[in-house]
Amino acid sequence: MRIEGFSTGESSPAAAAAALVARIRLLGGIPDFIFIATSHPGGGDEIREVLMAQLPGSPFLGTTSEKGVFANDPQMFDDRPALSALIFFDPSGAYAVFSGLLGTGGTESVRHDAEAALERAGRKGEMPDLIFFLFGNVIHQQPLLAQFEAMFGRSVPIFGGGSGKAGDSTCCFTPEGCHSDGDYYAAVLFYPSCCVVTRYRNFFGLSSQGGFISRSEGCRIMEINNRPALDMYREWLTNYFPRDILMRNDEILRELINSHPLGVPTGMSADDVNYQNFCITDLGSDGTLITYAHLRNRTRVVLLLPLGRDETVARYRQTLECNAMRKNMGEILGMLTVTCFLLREQLMPGDVSFLADLENPVAGFFSRGEHGRFSNDVNADSNLMMANIIFCTENWV
Repeated sequence: MRIEGFSTGESSPAAAAAALVARIRLLGGIPDFIFIATSHPGGGDEIREVLMAQLPGSPFLGTTSEKGVFANDPQMFDDRPALSALIFFDPSGAYAVFSGLLGTGGTESVRHDAEAALERAGRKGEMPDLIFFLFGNVIHQQPLLAQFEAMFGRSVPIFGGGSGKAGDSTCCFTPEGCHSDGDYYAAVLFYPSCCVVTRYRNFFGLSSQGGFISRSEGCRIMEINNRPALDMYREWLTNYFPRDILMRNDEILRELINSHPLGVPTGMSADDVNYQNFCITDLGSDGTLITYAHLRNRTRVVLLLPLGRDETVARYRQTLECNAMRKNMGEILGMLTVTCFLLREQLMPGDVSFLADLENPVAGFFSRGEHGRFSNDVNADSNLMMANIIFCTENWV
C-alpha cells in the first residue's frame, strides 16, 4: 500500500482536476480511493466530471474547503482557489464511498446507501476501521452520527465535518453525484491494508468558571446550576468583559460564542487536551444556550477561552509535527486532516511553512463543525477543532 499527496493552485476547477489526473498518470497504477479538498467555489461538478471521465472505477470523495486547503505546500493556505488530494493505492484494501440528499425522511436513506456501497466494495457485513463523513448543514451532524452508531455500534472511530457554510457555494462530490443544496451528506467506510490512528487537538484554554447542567433537552441547555443557562454564561463572561456591555443586548454575546464555547472535562492522556469542546450555535429567546451536540443533565461544563495567536500557532505546529514523527507508528503513509475554519482564520502561510518538511503526505480541508469520536468513546459528539487521521504501518496505542 502507498499513499501519495498532491496539491495545485490552478485557478479553474477543471484545470485543477486535470492536473490531479496528470499526476496520477505519472505515478502509475489505478487509485483505489482519492480524497479531494477544493477551495474553488462551486467547483465540485467540474472536478467530478473530469474524474468520472478520466478515472472510471476509482472511488473518490471530495469536499469544498473554506479559505484554501490543507497540503504539504504552505501556499495552499492562501485564500485562493486550490486543490489538495490524498491518493490511495491499496489493492488489498477497500473504500466504500456513498452520498446523497437528506430529505423529509431524515437519515433513513443513509443505511440503504451504505449497504449498496459495501456491496460494491465487497465488504458487506464487515466492520470498517474508520468512518469519515461530510455534511452540508450542521443540523444533520447529530442524526448522521446516530445513524452510523445504529449501523456499526460505538466501537468504530468516526470523524467528519461540514463542507462549509450552507448557501456559500459549498458542496461534496462522489461518483454518485455532486450535492450542493445544504441537505446532503457523503461518507467513506475505510478498510485499508494498514493501521489507522485517530488523534485530535483543541485550541482553547480552560477558565475557572464552570458548573453542572441541571436541565437540558437535546441540543438546548436550559439551566446550569439551577439558573437559566444564558444568565449563567453571561455571568461567567463578566470576568473577562465589562458587565454593562454584556447586559446591554444579546448581539454582543452572539459575537463571543464562537470564541468562548463550553468544555466538558475528560480523562484523556497528558499529551492531549483534557476536555471536549461544545460550540454554542445560538442564544435562545427563553434564556437557553443552543449547542452543536447533545449535553446531558448533570454534565459538568466549563467556560473555554481563546488562546493567543502565538500559542495557537505553536500548538498547531507541535500537534502536526508530533503526529508525523511518532516512532511507535512505524512508517507513516499519509495523514488526512480536518481543521476548524475558525482556527484557519488565525493562521497565515508563513505559520505552516514546516509542512513542506514533513516526509509524509498530508491533505485536508477547513470545515464548519468538525465532529467525531474515538473508539474508546472519550470524545463522543465533540467539536474537535483539528482532527488527524493517520495511516501507518504499526498501531499506535
